[in-house]
Amino acid sequence: MVVTVRDNGPGIAEEDLKRVFEPYFTTMETGHGLGLATCYSIVQKHRGHIEVSSRVGGGATFTILLPASLKSATACSRPDTGSVMRFSDLTGRRILVMDDQQEILHVSSSMLSRMGMLAETASSTSQAIEVFASALEFGNPFDAVMVDLTIPGGRGDRISGQQILCLQPDACVICTSGYTDDPVMSDYARFGFKGAIAKPFTYDELQTVVQNALQAL
Repeated sequence: MVVTVRDNGPGIAEEDLKRVFEPYFTTMETGHGLGLATCYSIVQKHRGHIEVSSRVGGGATFTILLPASLKSATACSRPDTGSVMRFSDLTGRRILVMDDQQEILHVSSSMLSRMGMLAETASSTSQAIEVFASALEFGNPFDAVMVDLTIPGGRGDRISGQQILCLQPDACVICTSGYTDDPVMSDYARFGFKGAIAKPFTYDELQTVVQNALQAL
């Protein structure tokens, strides 16, 4: 299948074309440089290919090629309450989710809430540490923490995990990333994490990772 997306914007300079899919590369003052990198990761995860053509003043064209499936199309269905019952020990558990992208925070916390968990969010490493420390101080610690490995301009990944573990050595910290080749993702236990999950993830994948990480305590 081929999907083509075109715009009539200012276009992309020739020297920038080969870098548009690099993490953190951006020509915008307020940009994070993760939008196209995330798109690239998603397409790659589905065994596809994405490319771009553009010229200054002439807009840009993105072409996505995805492999065809021989399976019959079926209607998508949302997880039923049976999913919550299968993992009933997640009900009432408190989890802190750190990610700099509000869309991911919203989707992740919605999934976790549907599992019966009590989800709180943080959009930066410093905010996550502050919220986590405050919960400890008031005697209401989190059962698990999810931290994003790709926080632009921040400390993120293993450092945030180490700081949380300094506050609570037996904390259940799960790392997330859109890049499966990240060395922390492939050997998360060596960095003190109890689990790892690649973005984008499904409801069932998230449920399984959180369940396994909590059981490993």
